[in-house]
This record gives sequence, C-alpha cells and structure tokens, in this order.
Amino acid sequence: MGIIGYFAPYLISYNKSDISINQAMNMILISIIPLILFFLMQSRFVSVTVDNDHIKIDNYNEMYKWSEVTISQISFIFPPLYKLRIDNKKGFQLFNTDNKYLWVSVGIIKDVSSMGEFIKKKRGLIKPSLYISSNIHSHQGSSFQD
Repeated sequence: MGIIGYFAPYLISYNKSDISINQAMNMILISIIPLILFFLMQSRFVSVTVDNDHIKIDNYNEMYKWSEVTISQISFIFPPLYKLRIDNKKGFQLFNTDNKYLWVSVGIIKDVSSMGEFIKKKRGLIKPSLYISSNIHSHQGSSFQD
C-alpha cells in the first residue's frame, strides 16, 4: 500500500480520502522499520529444549546447566518471548514457548504454558524468579522435558 501510494497516491484512499505523497512515505517507513528489526534479530532466534538439569540450544547442539544461564521474559511481546543469556558469553538468544498466555495489562504478559511454568520454577530454584509440569511438550521448535 505504501509503495503504490507513493507512485500513484490517487489509487489509495485512507478513511475515504486520498492520501498525499508524505502519507505514503510515512507508511513505507513505518512498514520498513519492523522488517529491518526482523532481519537484524533473526539470527538470535533459537529452538530450546529444557529438562530438570539442563537447557539445550537445539540450533547449535549446545547444552548448559541452569546455573550457567539467565532467562528473562521480554515485556510487551506475545506470545511470550524469552531472552537467554549464557554466563561468560557475549550476546543473547531469543526463544518462545507455546502460544498460551494471559495478557494482564499493557506490557504484562503471563506465560501459562507448561514450558513457561517450568522455566519460572527453575529460575526460582537457581536464580531469582520461575514453575513446572511433569510431561514432555514441544511447540515450534521449543520443547520441554521433565
């Protein structure tokens, strides 16, 4: 819509009125920003498997003890998105759990998936903050094993 609006603004209407070239440019910029963010961050998305003793990054076939990682849920993102930092390594990885969550308020997303509950419990035992379930779950490359 943005590109068509730039080259032929008379073909595009917004709220029953034609858009100007400035409005078309704004639409292009607004739609390009998330695309750029995606391309910059796509290498950070990983698939993980968790169990009582370890968290495994399936993409790299690397396994870490719970005491070697820090996991935090990112606010304002749903389905729940988690940031995984590995001690003594630069950077972070991102992963999600099942699409089961409660949107409590602006920025407050509660992960109610079994993997999310397990992560909450493990974080609470090892480092401040996380829950647990007792069966194996998998969703979009992320899996949970107890």
